[in-house]
Amino acid sequence: MKYMVEHSCGHCVEHELFGPTRDRERKIEWMATIPCPECREKEAKEAAMAFAAERGLPELTGTQKQVDWALSLRNDMVDLMETEVKRLAAGVTKWDGILKDLALKAEEDPSVSEKLERKKGLLEKHREQLKATEEALEAIYGVWEAHWWIEHRSTSVGAVIAASKELAGQKKEAEIVAEAVSKMIIMEPEKKETGTVAVVLVDKERITVTSEKDEVIRTTLKANGFSWDGGARAWTKAICEMTGEAKDLLPDTARILLEAGVPVKASREVKEAVESGSYEPECHRWIKVSSKDSKKLYIFEAKGVSFPSGSKTTWEGGALISPTRWKEIREFAELNGYRITKRADAALKKAEEATVSVKPAVKPEEEGGTEEKLKAILESSRDILDDLKDED
Repeated sequence: MKYMVEHSCGHCVEHELFGPTRDRERKIEWMATIPCPECREKEAKEAAMAFAAERGLPELTGTQKQVDWALSLRNDMVDLMETEVKRLAAGVTKWDGILKDLALKAEEDPSVSEKLERKKGLLEKHREQLKATEEALEAIYGVWEAHWWIEHRSTSVGAVIAASKELAGQKKEAEIVAEAVSKMIIMEPEKKETGTVAVVLVDKERITVTSEKDEVIRTTLKANGFSWDGGARAWTKAICEMTGEAKDLLPDTARILLEAGVPVKASREVKEAVESGSYEPECHRWIKVSSKDSKKLYIFEAKGVSFPSGSKTTWEGGALISPTRWKEIREFAELNGYRITKRADAALKKAEEATVSVKPAVKPEEEGGTEEKLKAILESSRDILDDLKDED
C-alpha cells in the first residue's frame, strides 16, 4: 500500500510499504524521524564536499553521476587510510617506549638483549607499514578522476596500497612520456585535412597514438588495425611478428597519418626515417595458423589475388587451406608477395616431411628382379616370330 509520510525535514513523500499492518505502522513512525531521501542525499553530498575541502582534496572530474558516486567512495577510502595511519603511528610510539625500557634493562641483564633484538624487528615492521600507508594516502589525495575511485573502490588497506603503487608507476610513465613528447617534432602533411596533431610513440611493446578527438584520425587508425584503449586514452597497435619492429612501425604509422592529411608529432629519428624512407613498411599479406582451426592455415585477403586451389574463402574475405598443400602455398606466397609466420612455416615443413616420408621404398631384390626380366625381354626380341616375317 502507498502512504504519505511527513519526514523530519518537513517534506511529504509517498512510500509504498508491504507486510503486516503493525510493521508498516512502525516503519512509518520511524521514517517520520528522518529526512526524506532527497534531503538525505543532499546532506551526504554536502558532508562529502566538506570532508574534501577540509583535507584540500581536488575537485573530481567525470560525469555528474560518476562524481556523485566517487565523492562518497573517496571519503570512505581516505577515512580508512587516515584511521590506519593513526593506528600504525600509535603502534610505533608504543614500541618505541617498550624498546627504551628494554634497552635500559639490557644494560643490567645481558639475557634481555635477545628479546630486545626481536622487538626491534617488530618496530621496524611497524615503521615500514606506516611509511607504505602514508605514501598510499598521499598518492590518493591527488587523484581527481572520478572513474579511478569507482574502479578502485575497496575497503581493504592492502588493496588501496597496491592501487596507489600502480598509480605511482603510471605517473612515472606519464612523466617519461611527457618528457619524450616535449622533445618531439611536428611534421606537416602536404595536404592538411585536419588541424589536430597526432602524437606517435612506443609504449609497452605497442604503438600508441594520442590526440584530441578527431574523426579523420579515428577513421585512419581504425582502418589500419589500431584499437581504442580507454584506460590509456589512446589508439594502440601491439608490436608483433606480423607488424614488424617498432623502428619500422613508428615511421610507417606516421606516414599513414601524414598521407591522410594529419599533422604528426614524433621523435627526430621517426621524422628522418619518414623523409628518407629508410624503414620497412608493414606487410599486410600474411599466411598464419588459423586461430579458429589450428589444423588449417589462414591467408589474408588482398586485392587482385586469387587464392590457391584447395582453399576455402571465409566471411572476412580471407581463406583457409590445409598445410598438406605446402607446395601450392609456397608458390602462391612467392608469386603474390605473401609472408609466412613462424608457426605457419613450421606447419608447412611438417606437412612436406610427412609427404616425403610416405613414398614407397624399392627393395634391392625387386630392383634385381626387374633387371633380369628386362634383359630376358630384350634377348627374346632378337628372334623374329614366324607369322611376322615378310613373305616377299
